[in-house]
Amino acid sequence: MVTVFGLVFFGLAALVLVGSILYPSVIPNDFLPIAFVLAVMGAIGGFPEQYMRLFNPRLGNITNELQSHLSQIGVDSYIIDLKGAEAIRHRDKLWLPTGAVKIRNRNIDLVELKVRMIPEEGTAVQYVCAVRCEVRDENMLQAYTDGGGTWSGGRLADALNSDNELKTMLTRMNSLRITVRGIKSDSYAAIHKRGLGPASLDGMIPSYGLGDYPSADEFTVFDKIAGHVKEALPT
Repeated sequence: MVTVFGLVFFGLAALVLVGSILYPSVIPNDFLPIAFVLAVMGAIGGFPEQYMRLFNPRLGNITNELQSHLSQIGVDSYIIDLKGAEAIRHRDKLWLPTGAVKIRNRNIDLVELKVRMIPEEGTAVQYVCAVRCEVRDENMLQAYTDGGGTWSGGRLADALNSDNELKTMLTRMNSLRITVRGIKSDSYAAIHKRGLGPASLDGMIPSYGLGDYPSADEFTVFDKIAGHVKEALPT
């Protein structure tokens, strides 16, 4: 389905084109290249997923890659339909959900694949460990670490700092930077790595984070954090 962003640019392109036909004295043919540019921007903004897959075909198979990787590290999971009942309905369109994997018998409920365009850079892929929950206070579930096991943020950060086992694990992974966010509008908490992942040049444009799947140890850390998220929720 075309996005609102795309419709706006398609509409502007149509106005320029029709205006040049009906009112050539007001909108001369010199404006036709502008209509072309607006139409291209409409195609990119209106169909972002198709655009990104056109320039990096590997994006079309990353959900299968993720599920296969999770199986290899001992995580029981299966791919779900983004339009099905098990998927999260997202209102934030900055990151485009392109796939999701349901996790069995863990604190983490889903691992989502999200992609977004980075102007003049390429695409970025984000792997989000999701805990489905009623978020009453987003600030309470805010936490982040820039490595080394020390957390900043709300009440969740205090609980994470008090977990000595988690701190030991993160100390061994000194460079692992993590963000935890409660998202009230979508009823879930997101756990993911901070910043862009390493660049991949598999396609025509660079993709950051493509294939940067969580290792077995990283997934254990994320799942432990997810347990703290559930404990922090009001009953």
